[in-house]
Amino acid sequence: MGVMYLQAKECQGFLKTAFHRSQTLGYRNGYAIVRRPTVGIGGDRLQFNQLSQAELDELASKAPVLTYGQPKQAPPADFIPAHVAFDKKVLKFDAYFQEDVPMSTEEQYRIRQVNIYYYLEDDSMSVIEPVVENSGILQGKLIKRQRL
Repeated sequence: MGVMYLQAKECQGFLKTAFHRSQTLGYRNGYAIVRRPTVGIGGDRLQFNQLSQAELDELASKAPVLTYGQPKQAPPADFIPAHVAFDKKVLKFDAYFQEDVPMSTEEQYRIRQVNIYYYLEDDSMSVIEPVVENSGILQGKLIKRQRL
């Protein structure tokens, strides 16, 4: 009986047909969560040691300095001049101003919309009023790009 049992135990490896890897990713509330596999290659149950809460607390309290040594300071970042770092970076502000209209009986002032552009690469600014056709007012670039 003992010899038959040994032969049957040895033959079980040859009779297996499922050799896929078990899935280790799951989703909970839309986020990918890593799961420990419970079934190994071939469908065998995996044997793994479960640590007690005391052992987990002990591992969590150990300082990584004991294992890895003192952390090394990161090297300083390479110098990048401002005209390279801020190239083609512009801040745009929507603004308006009130313009007096002294020669009109219909209106005393006029509100004019403008865009203020601040160029980071050289600290220059420009003020541009969007063009409205048939307005009868000079529009476009009010202040050309310059340092103010």
